Amino acid sequence: MTRTPTDRGVAFVKDQADGTHLVYVALGVASDGSPQEVFAVHRTTAGVSLSIDPAVAMVSKGGLRHTSEPVSVFGEGDSVKVVPTARGLGTLLA
Repeated sequence: MTRTPTDRGVAFVKDQADGTHLVYVALGVASDGSPQEVFAVHRTTAGVSLSIDPAVAMVSKGGLRHTSEPVSVFGEGDSVKVVPTARGLGTLLA
């Protein structure tokens, strides 16, 4: 089964007091560590977990964590997944 990312960009994770998470997807990181031009938000709720691939490097600054490079973010079943963005040409058709 092919999984198509909902969004690609720099992911910012904000941990909420109730144990849920907000995942912002933005075009970049400002000098103060805040997201620049957020274009999507994913929210975990009770029963929906956050899964960050071990290959994704995270940087902590203030109350947010963000990826060091653009990633793919998508919902799948009962989780929001953050995975490395595929690089290269992908599938070429002849």
